[in-house]
Amino acid sequence: MGFHAFLEKSSGAQTRPHRRQSHQSSVDDGDDDTRPRANGSKETSETAFGALTNHTTRACGGRRQTKKQSKRTRMNASLSAKGAYASAKLNVSRAERGGARSRARCVRVEAKKTADGPKVVIAGITGAVGQEFLRVLKERDFPYSSMKMLASARSAGSKVDFDGETYIVEELTDSSFDGQDIALFSAGGSISKKFAPIAVEKGCHVVDNSSAFRMTEGVPLVIPEVNPEAMSHLKIGGKAGIVANPNCSTIIALMAVTPIHRAVGVERMVVSTYQAASGAGALAMKELETQTRELVNDGEVKTMEIFKWQYAFNLFSHNAPMTENGYNEEEMKMVKETRKIWNFNDVNITATCIRVPVMRAHAESINLTLKNPLDEKQAKDILSKAEGVSLIDDRANNRFPTPLDASDQDDVYVGRIRQDISQSGNKGLDIFVCGDQIKKGAALNAVQCAELLLK
Repeated sequence: MGFHAFLEKSSGAQTRPHRRQSHQSSVDDGDDDTRPRANGSKETSETAFGALTNHTTRACGGRRQTKKQSKRTRMNASLSAKGAYASAKLNVSRAERGGARSRARCVRVEAKKTADGPKVVIAGITGAVGQEFLRVLKERDFPYSSMKMLASARSAGSKVDFDGETYIVEELTDSSFDGQDIALFSAGGSISKKFAPIAVEKGCHVVDNSSAFRMTEGVPLVIPEVNPEAMSHLKIGGKAGIVANPNCSTIIALMAVTPIHRAVGVERMVVSTYQAASGAGALAMKELETQTRELVNDGEVKTMEIFKWQYAFNLFSHNAPMTENGYNEEEMKMVKETRKIWNFNDVNITATCIRVPVMRAHAESINLTLKNPLDEKQAKDILSKAEGVSLIDDRANNRFPTPLDASDQDDVYVGRIRQDISQSGNKGLDIFVCGDQIKKGAALNAVQCAELLLK
């Protein structure tokens, strides 16, 4: 069926989908955990992760790497592609990006195994972020002397290939951190609350991707490009501690807003997010793909196991639990985490978070009220020099950031930089931001924090 024919068929279909008992996850974006299926059985993120179509190729500057990889990128690639990852297609040339500065590493390198490197543990290896940890460790040539892969009892005994070696996944237990130096956690908040303190007691530093410790007093909440000083007291060889990874939406927003805040001060920030399936875990990514295939092939959605609503060709309010003030937990995380990261409570923040049918990169529309005047040319100059930020801001060609631009990239992409005409005196600014939720929003930020432990 052609794409236009499919659109006509899907838009005209009025049949209500058969709704199975839905499972609505309450974990925040970036927290990976095992999720129950509608039939009561459980499927690990690893199972779903391995079943995902490799929709698109990993590319640097829009170039496909090999013919073999390119072949795997086709949307109709076999679902049995073991371990295939949903990396987004970057078929945009550097010229089309309007001269965007991309700092993403274009050369894949092996992690540096060295006798004097730290002993590294990954807790939650079977999840989407756990798998991304491995990719980022390799890309950044992170030094290590040994690597341990941990997961639940259900996944214990499975195999993971990394850096030319095959590792046997071990069950996460109290003794898993004996003699270890750094643990990267992405196994869900409940697991982090139980095992992260145990790891610290045994002298192992923890970088935790869940929300378990983000607002805990004394636990640094760190974006390395924004507030590395918050964890300056934590070093390998010293007293161990926990470093919390912020929520992915917070990371993506603050990568763009912090340079402006440093320059002129931000009084108020209004954020609307458009959040990808990856934030809800590998099973949500699988469900989006499954529903899309069902609409293409049958004209109706039959599978609803993760969300209570049709996901394909739809969007809805973020699935995080609602709070008494009418905001959901995802929105309140952005408010509270921003103030903690900036160490600045005198900023007013409001957020509306929406789940959209995109595979792995978030988008955010951000409106700022500034303390001091800043015109759009100055703002663009500030952002062009910001670490970890790339610009796509070509008005003449209506070319601005998209989730596909940001997918599988290290940088956060910023565009639509313009004065807010509803605010006077050049004290209002609008920007549009896209960032990879699994990468900079989770795994990359955590590995960068681990790098700070070594400096």
